Parts: sequence; structure tokens; C-alpha cells
Amino acid sequence: MANEKFDLVIKVGGEGGEGVITAGDFLTETAARAGYWAVNYKSYPAEIKGGYAQSTVRISSDRVFSTGDSFDILCAFNGEAVEKNMVFLKRAKDESKPKVLVYDSTDYEPAEELENVIYYPVPLSELAKDVMKAYITKNIIALGVLAELFGIPEQSIKDAIKAKFSRKGEKIVEMNYK
Repeated sequence: MANEKFDLVIKVGGEGGEGVITAGDFLTETAARAGYWAVNYKSYPAEIKGGYAQSTVRISSDRVFSTGDSFDILCAFNGEAVEKNMVFLKRAKDESKPKVLVYDSTDYEPAEELENVIYYPVPLSELAKDVMKAYITKNIIALGVLAELFGIPEQSIKDAIKAKFSRKGEKIVEMNYK
């Protein structure tokens, strides 16, 4: 996979404390483990929890130094993330390739269908609470969705999860593998 030409910008947005920054860190590490170049720009509020946070990750087969000024994929943990990035989503109609919107459909549905945007509604919050029994797994669920949709190697994700959570014990690592 690392031999093909590849350049992709993924923005993850949501409320501070939802694991947005950690999701971006996982994407960056996973890409590096898969043999790609990656750069991550993080933006978060001064509050410990709450306020809008985002992580923009550029993954490329070529060396990269910035995330650029737009994105290819928006992974929105809440409606605020979609609304704050609406200007970029609306520009998709004038671009050659479509933008992708992966969003938490538990509490949000877009008001309009935009031209040249591919929608993936995923009940991230519901899956985290009802299936995983831990709201804090929302970011890992989102990472799994992105991996499945865009062919991110499963072993690279598992290696990144193990590196991040191994000090917390095997039970936590295994929970995040689900």
C-alpha cells in the first residue's frame, strides 16, 4: 500500500474531551506505521473539557510539511464540527473529487445534501455507549470506521493502539481492538 501515490487530508472535529486530538494522533501514527509521511495540526480550546477541538492530518506517499488549507474527509463527532466546516464542504461542488463527510448520526443530521459530498452517517455516540459501554471509545470507533472506509491497514491501527494504551493494561488494549 505504501508504494502507491497517495495524498489525503482528514479533519476530525468535535467537542474538547471527546478524543478528537487523540483520534488525530492515532491517524498520524497509523499512517507512519503503514509507511506514509504524515503531519498533524491540532487546535483545541483553553477549557479542559468542552469547546470546539479539531485535528487535521495530512497523509501522503510524498514528504509533506503542512496540512494544506482544506480537507478531503471530515470526521465530525458532533453537529458543531459539520457547521464549522460547512464552507469547505460547500466548495466541493467546484472541485474535481468529492469530499467525504463521516458524522455522528446519533444526535445530528445535515440540514441539506451538498453536491459532490459523500455522506457516511454513523451512530458513533450510540455505539460507544450501548455497544462498547464506554463513551470515551467514540474516537476509536471513528478510527475503525475510517479504516474500513479507506483501507487503512488493521495491523497499523492495532500497533498504534497498543503503543498508546499498553501502560494501562491488556484489558484496555483489548477493549480498543473491538
